Amino acid sequence: MQPIGFATLYTEPRRLEGLDNVSEVWVADALTHEGDRRLYVKKTTKEEILAECLASLLATELGLPVSRAYIVRDPGDLLGGGYFSGSEDAGAPSIKQWLNRHDPVVVQMLSSWDKLHEVALFDEWIANPDRHGGNLLWGGEDNWVLIDHALSLWSTLKEPKADLPCENILAGCIRDWEGDLGPARMHRNSGPFAARCRQIDPEEIQIASQSEYIGMYERCRDTLSSLETRLSKMPALLARHGNQLGLLP
Repeated sequence: MQPIGFATLYTEPRRLEGLDNVSEVWVADALTHEGDRRLYVKKTTKEEILAECLASLLATELGLPVSRAYIVRDPGDLLGGGYFSGSEDAGAPSIKQWLNRHDPVVVQMLSSWDKLHEVALFDEWIANPDRHGGNLLWGGEDNWVLIDHALSLWSTLKEPKADLPCENILAGCIRDWEGDLGPARMHRNSGPFAARCRQIDPEEIQIASQSEYIGMYERCRDTLSSLETRLSKMPALLARHGNQLGLLP
């Protein structure tokens, strides 16, 4: 398992304007162990940095297309110093940009994407309420990339809550596009999905997350424990997406 990498800012970052993000976003060149990388950089809490790192690791282990996360250091005080969350530039526009161009193809491609249900299950598992059009990139055909998981994994709460429902935007889309069959398919697929999640070694994830480096070791441990508990609660959590809850016990 490839651990979360560290990146060091060394050139003046450029702030991106016109975004809907709660946090300010910059694009910057940074030095990593793999060489120079162009990253999207955000000033966030340590809880949100941890959420980005864990979501990137978990998605990668499940074979989902996700931008690689970095812990960004700012020793030159280019952005005020401290630690930032960073993600690799995926080189693809968000679906929001496609929708702003009134391109109907992106919705057709998303609704037929073979990983759509799996990503919706992933968002349910990590309690991600923020899979809006700006956080899903599309580069044409099956070139999809998941980005921005700062608000997942209970990062805005004092402690993880394994049974807390979240707004699952993709699950709502599936219900709208496929009717009651959509939530039923998600429910059917949730068992195999949970089995794959349980094959992920939480100790390896904890080490790879670099959580100890940013002072979030205990929070990381509690988050991973809550994720394990949440897997057993998935059927009940998914049931709320259907119109006939009795069919989805």
